[in-house]
Amino acid sequence: MKERTLLFLKPEGLIKDLAGDILNRMRRIDDVQLVGAKLVAVDEKLAGEHYIEHKDKPFYPRLIGHLTGQYHHGVNRVLAFVFEGEDIIAQVRKIVGATMPEDAHPRSIRGAYGRICKETGLIENVVHASANVTDAEREIALWFRPEELMK
Repeated sequence: MKERTLLFLKPEGLIKDLAGDILNRMRRIDDVQLVGAKLVAVDEKLAGEHYIEHKDKPFYPRLIGHLTGQYHHGVNRVLAFVFEGEDIIAQVRKIVGATMPEDAHPRSIRGAYGRICKETGLIENVVHASANVTDAEREIALWFRPEELMK
């Protein structure tokens, strides 16, 4: 089934200059189409809306601080992409790897570039990828206006 998914490069991914590698990895997916891309400055409101399902969890403040630049020298930007294709959510999540970098396959994005910062305990897993169709639809609508996406 053809679907869309959100993928974004988190602040540490931008600092590490990983955009080209991420795009090259996505191009390996058969019949994938990039239908949206933009650099987004993330404020607390947007970060909070994105991570709303974690609002009552103890790590929630760190998630918000992470995207708003608190831990990365004020870099509060993400590079957001929307990809479209057959079973694209599962395919992107396979390339991205497990949430925890130490659990991710070494050749996945998170396995290759992720880390847990010893100073802050922050999980720097480099990218976010939608988990399922419902999340993808909500997240894409949060990060992109309809006119910013190709039909």
